[in-house]
Amino acid sequence: MIDMLAVPHAGGVEELTAAGVLRAIRERRLVEERAAADQLVLAAQWADLHPPESIHHAASFTVPGCEHEEPIAGEGTPLVAEFCVAELGSVLGVSTVSAKRLIGHALELRHRLPRLWAQVHAGRVPAWRAQAVAEVTIHATPSLTVQAAAYVDAQVAAVAGRIGPAQLDRLVAETIKRFDLAAPDPASDPEDGYLDDDPRHATLHDQHVHFAGTMRFEAELDLADALDLDRALAHGAAT
Repeated sequence: MIDMLAVPHAGGVEELTAAGVLRAIRERRLVEERAAADQLVLAAQWADLHPPESIHHAASFTVPGCEHEEPIAGEGTPLVAEFCVAELGSVLGVSTVSAKRLIGHALELRHRLPRLWAQVHAGRVPAWRAQAVAEVTIHATPSLTVQAAAYVDAQVAAVAGRIGPAQLDRLVAETIKRFDLAAPDPASDPEDGYLDDDPRHATLHDQHVHFAGTMRFEAELDLADALDLDRALAHGAAT
């Protein structure tokens, strides 16, 4: 006995055989993949229509555990006005984070992974596979340069996007070595206490005299000097 399935269509109800069901599922999957590819194009176009303005921040990702943010996509991609992300998320019925990720993937693919982008729109690579690659290249540490991202793009495109997470991680690690990319030196980061400008100073604010006849004195000292000064002030006060 052949299993039959009733599927509604424009002319009424069509009875499908098992082979027909598989064919229908395949057709719908192709439609779904085409729609996902089109959505990437539209997300990129939405970004093009909303460059950052002076009164708006550029869209970025907050990095868990860090005090800084990453751009929405890698080096060489255009910036996007932050305000437009929530609007897109609202239309799609997804969170702002998800909308930001979609825009980031679209820009990363179009600008830094163009071979993979072309394969998506030729129907050779599903959008979700390409987006998985974009997610890794956007957030690689250290960051991938435009040339390094192009190398990853060429390798992944050569296998039509058929690369697993572990293989992709190894490819990115190899790319970082090949292009001699180094993580930023924390000693060069002013926020880490190693400053290009020496912060030590002693400043008497003699232009601002309090009505009680006092003036403000401010200083940034080496630890030993600060402790010595504290002891000297305490001794003078006691005397």
